[in-house]
Amino acid sequence: MKKLKLLYILLFVLVCLPHTVCAENYDVYVTKKESNVYKVDNDDVIILTRFCYVNAYSGKGLLKSTGYSGEIVFTDSQEKCFVKGVYGRSNLFHGNYEVQINRETDDWYAIVGKDNYIKTSKCLKMIPNQLSTITLNADGWGNLIFGDGKGCIVEGIYTQLLL
Repeated sequence: MKKLKLLYILLFVLVCLPHTVCAENYDVYVTKKESNVYKVDNDDVIILTRFCYVNAYSGKGLLKSTGYSGEIVFTDSQEKCFVKGVYGRSNLFHGNYEVQINRETDDWYAIVGKDNYIKTSKCLKMIPNQLSTITLNADGWGNLIFGDGKGCIVEGIYTQLLL
């Protein structure tokens, strides 16, 4: 009888645990900053989307997260957009780094092989997978110097958040 009870408990654990899903919903107000870049109002958090054409200025949305990605539903229009990732500004990085970068959109460069983005100021240089040098001070500001010696001002490094 005890063996049968133990068997039922083990069967219950095996059936139930693998089906646990970590998903969260967040009410957010966002403003579109660039193509596929939305900034969460009153916070230093950005939402990167794919093929999202919703123009929002302090627009209410529901961010549905499934870990690192998900979707955002804009409340007014009920339009949905795929969320590539949610990123927060990080001050953990300071010093000089050699990085390989790709331009994602105006003023946003992805660090190849990392879950980090570089936010620049008025930097429109088209970069396909180029080795560059980034110099950051303690507050996260600095310079991004491209292989040709030209550079841009860095406003910060953004790191992917697990929601």
